[in-house]
Amino acid sequence: MKILWESPLIFEGSPDIEPLSVRLRVALHEASCEIDKFGDQIETTADLVGDAKKIRHGIAVLGPEVEDGVPVISISAITDSHSIDFDKLRFVGLDVADAHPHTKLYGGEVIISVKGTLGKTAVVPYELAGGNITREVAMFPVTNEVDAKFLLLVLNSKIGRSQMTVRSFGEVVAESIVGSAITLPELRELKVPKFSRDEKETVIQRFKEIESFSKAISAKALDIKALREKYIDSILDIIAKEIGVAKFPTPWFGRFYLQPSNSSIERLDVLGANTKFEDDCIKCGEFGPLSEICDVSGSNEQIPLGTQKYIAIEGLPGNYWGEIEIPEIEVDKQTGRTHFFAGDIAWAHLKPSILQGKVFITLEECWGSHHFLKVSTSELDEDTRVIIWAYLKTSPIKRHLANKCTGKSESQKDISDKALGALPFPKLTSKQIKKVAKSIRDIIDGSHAFESQENDLNKKAECLLEKACSNIRDLLVEDHFRSLLAEAKETLQ
Repeated sequence: MKILWESPLIFEGSPDIEPLSVRLRVALHEASCEIDKFGDQIETTADLVGDAKKIRHGIAVLGPEVEDGVPVISISAITDSHSIDFDKLRFVGLDVADAHPHTKLYGGEVIISVKGTLGKTAVVPYELAGGNITREVAMFPVTNEVDAKFLLLVLNSKIGRSQMTVRSFGEVVAESIVGSAITLPELRELKVPKFSRDEKETVIQRFKEIESFSKAISAKALDIKALREKYIDSILDIIAKEIGVAKFPTPWFGRFYLQPSNSSIERLDVLGANTKFEDDCIKCGEFGPLSEICDVSGSNEQIPLGTQKYIAIEGLPGNYWGEIEIPEIEVDKQTGRTHFFAGDIAWAHLKPSILQGKVFITLEECWGSHHFLKVSTSELDEDTRVIIWAYLKTSPIKRHLANKCTGKSESQKDISDKALGALPFPKLTSKQIKKVAKSIRDIIDGSHAFESQENDLNKKAECLLEKACSNIRDLLVEDHFRSLLAEAKETLQ
């Protein structure tokens, strides 16, 4: 067994020990080890700021939204890349902002989320001077840019994260601390390495260089992803060739295009769509509605009580081309759910899920949430079923179906079973079906190499940053820094 904590001795999977307690003890051990690395060269965030009372959180009650009011930064406005999403700012009246002068922003301060998802950080841009923060966000009013960047780096390093885990309360989930909070007294006592100004500047510059390499590796992964998607979308070219069409009809021209001022388009979210795509397909004579091949239904049945195979939309990975294992749940109340037989296709019909390609073939009888439409392919031959499944997962078809979604909010827009049934589907002979299905299987097998390379690059980009953050003092060691650079350059070759 793996020893997690030596005083008292605790093993992984020990009975009568709460998992959260073990994780907190491990975090305490990590925090202690990290702090010990710096000996007496350590100070608190209060020391760094100069006055503990200046570390404060913001406005508790924002009141009604005020157009052209004072901008306020909430947790949702702090991005994972440590910047501010201006589209997610809140705006309050001047009277509300003036009642909280201690958290008035001047630009350059370090802010951190202290409740809910703990530890989201950013440096306040100077464009938000005069703004404020919410109660769930705290502010470190550091006095200069070097200290701000250094503190941001420390808070996101191993020494910072482990301390926040120990000093917070709530549930630790993976890398995030969910439903947790950290009090101001605890925040003011976070330990920070005491570096000279030159050392801080060196660490900041070297981390920035490592970060730029990490981003370049991530960009390379995105290029591989684009190649994989293009390779998979060649399924449509194969279909076009088989049915004798020079080029598969284009359902999507581009994200944006110019329209005259008198244009009658009402939905901006479908700009760039070929609204005549379905007509183009039908007119060429080589397509028919999907509903002529198989039934498409959005009807529900009462799910039986007891243990049932069931999948929710949240449990389905996006853009996944492998087999899906259906989990079991205990049903204690009968409600309407989608009933699938082995060989049916489950198709998630919310717009975000359509774009993510959340569609799979059910290998056994199961139930699904009302967010799925049922494409009844259980009685079709396997080759036809594979073609329909792959066809629905290609990027052009996903975009076309997403365009047809209706609803008030972007996340709740969906498409009806009737609209999916009207989707143009190629008319194929038995011989063509076998040939196209074989090509699709070959393409899917070939795409795994792209996927493996993409995943490997993403892991290396993440690992590179993790190594840079694990012990920021190591960034001052020339050999360590050079080894990270060499690793990054080798990955990019």
